[in-house]
Amino acid sequence: MLTNKEIKLYSSLQLKKFRKEHQLFIVEGVRNLTTAAESGLSPEIILVSKDELPKVNNLLPAYKKQKVKIEEVDQKTIERITSTENPQGICGIFPFFTKSEADFFVLLPKQTIYLDNINDPGNLGTILRTADWFGFNNIVLSNGCADVYNPKTVRSAMGSLFNLRLFQIEDDDSFLHKATADNRYKVISTGTGGEPLSNIILPEPFILVFSNEANGTSNSVQEKAAKCVAVQGFGKAESLNVAVAAGIILHTLKLQNIKELL
Repeated sequence: MLTNKEIKLYSSLQLKKFRKEHQLFIVEGVRNLTTAAESGLSPEIILVSKDELPKVNNLLPAYKKQKVKIEEVDQKTIERITSTENPQGICGIFPFFTKSEADFFVLLPKQTIYLDNINDPGNLGTILRTADWFGFNNIVLSNGCADVYNPKTVRSAMGSLFNLRLFQIEDDDSFLHKATADNRYKVISTGTGGEPLSNIILPEPFILVFSNEANGTSNSVQEKAAKCVAVQGFGKAESLNVAVAAGIILHTLKLQNIKELL
């Protein structure tokens, strides 16, 4: 049985400062928890509403195999801990798993997406899901990005959070300086006024940047970018949502890669 202290702790994880303090975050719903189980990431605890237990029985064996603690609670406790109005009746408390800048320069991935001050949690989660769909698995989060463990980000990512290698950067200038030193990486920014996407073939290794649509590309990225590419527009809209632009660009790049292999 959960203690009041545990309930208070888990409820506090809705706020960034407590997530950071305890290095824990909340994952809600069967789909997200199924993907987490498939990725091998083990939660600290799984909380299941007694009323919803029959609906989630297929998920629980994977966590029992990992010897994860599974606690039955009432629906009111689930509602207190989670942030959705009508929670599914199951959630997990997971440890942080993002990697650091040092990890990035050990792994040196050939294809990297850099998220430049994407401060809306919904957009961030959608971009992560989109990157996962198109097979771009290495994501660098600039210091100005929304919290990747924000419940809205986690929900928007729809489980893709667990399929990606996420690198959290503390100093954007330092990271980009190291990445471009000795021509190690080509940094390609995206935004209005850039070259047509159809003209660009990205040489590996590359870092492809998606920036905050309201504020544009940060100075840190502008100083290091070798090129800027853009999605061509045909109407009167002032700008394109960054998550939508990311989907178009990543789809185009994936098709170009396929053609090169044929």
